[in-house]
Amino acid sequence: MDLSPIKVEIYRERVAKLQEMLRSKGLQAFLILTHENYRYFIGDLRHQPRAIIPAEGEPILIIFTQERKEVSLVTWVKDIRTYNHVGEMMKAVHDYFADEKFEKVAVEYLFSVPYFLLDRFKRTNPQVEMVNGNDLFFALRMIKSPEEIARIEKASNIADAALKKALEVLRDNLDRGLTENELAAEVEYFMRKEGAESTSFPTFINSGIRAYSLHGNATAKTIEADDVIVINLGPKVEGYGSNLARTVVVGKATQEQKQLYEIQQEAQRLVLEALRPGIKINQLDQIVKKHYAAHDLGKYYLGGFSHSLGLAFEETPMPTIFPRDSVIEVRENMVLALGHPILSVSGRGAARLEDTVHVTADGFRPLTKSIKELVEI
Repeated sequence: MDLSPIKVEIYRERVAKLQEMLRSKGLQAFLILTHENYRYFIGDLRHQPRAIIPAEGEPILIIFTQERKEVSLVTWVKDIRTYNHVGEMMKAVHDYFADEKFEKVAVEYLFSVPYFLLDRFKRTNPQVEMVNGNDLFFALRMIKSPEEIARIEKASNIADAALKKALEVLRDNLDRGLTENELAAEVEYFMRKEGAESTSFPTFINSGIRAYSLHGNATAKTIEADDVIVINLGPKVEGYGSNLARTVVVGKATQEQKQLYEIQQEAQRLVLEALRPGIKINQLDQIVKKHYAAHDLGKYYLGGFSHSLGLAFEETPMPTIFPRDSVIEVRENMVLALGHPILSVSGRGAARLEDTVHVTADGFRPLTKSIKELVEI
C-alpha cells in the first residue's frame, strides 16, 4: 500500500464523511465486518476484517497479534488492538462497546456478513441496538473517485483481454474435448498474470443447456458442437471489479439464435442511448421491457438491466436485490454494469451482453470495449 499523504487523506476524508452521517442519525459507531468496507475506509485487506469507526475520534482496528507489524506498515490507523484467538477478538469488540454511551451502532446487513457474527455481537453487547448501516456506506461508495474509476478501468481492460484469450483457447482446443472448468482455469490464470488479484464472482462458462441459466459458474461439462456459451468475466484490480459478458456459438448460429442476440444487443444500445445523469434506474428498465414486448418476448423480461459495481459485484443501486433502488437517479461518476439479466427463451436460445460503463456529465464512457457481435467459433 502506498502511504503517501495524498493516499492517507482519501481514507481520512471517507471516514470523516461517514462520521458526519453517523452523528446526523444519532449513531455512535460503525462496526466493519466485510472486506469491501474495510478496504474502502481503512485501505488494507485482512482475511478477517474487524474495524470500528466511532462517530467521534479515530478508527480502531482489531487484528491477529502476529499481523500487527505488517498492519502498522500498510495502514494509516494508529489504534491497533490485537487478539490471539476468536474469543479474544470478540472480547476486544465487547470491551470497546461496554461503555454505556454506546446505545446505537450501525452494522452491515449484507450477504457477506454471517448471521452468527451479528448474533454474537448482540449477545455480548445486549445494551447496544444494531442499526442497518447499508444506506450510509453505500451512499459514499455509489459515486466513484478518479482513483476508483482508474482501478475499474484497469480491471475492464483485463476483462477485454481475457475474453480474447477465452476465444483463442476455444478455437485451439475444441477438437480435444475442452471442458468449462479447463476454459475457466485458462482465463483466470491469464487474468492473474495481467494484474487481477481475484474475481468479483465465479467465472461464468455456461455451455449448452446451462447457457439458459440466470447465474453461472464452470463445471466438468465438455463444450460440444452447436453449444451456446455464455462467458461472464469479473476480474478485480486493487479491490475493484469489472463486468463483461458475451455470448458465443460453437459452429454456425441458427437464425433464431442470431435474432435473439440481436434483440439483446438492441436492448443494450437503447439503454446506452438513454443513459445520462438524472435518469432513473427503473426508466432504463422500462426501455428494455418495452423493447422485449415489441418482439413478443415480454414474459421473458427480467428486471434489473443495470446495477452499480465497484468493491462489490453489485452495489447500490442494485434493483435485483433491493427493488427500492429502482427509483435511484443515475449520477455522474457512477460506474454501472449494463445488460445484467440474461434473455433466456426455451427452444430458441440464450443471449447475454453485459458491459461496464462510467457515467459522465453528458452521458457515459465505455470501460469494457469488446466486440458486441455474436461470436461464432
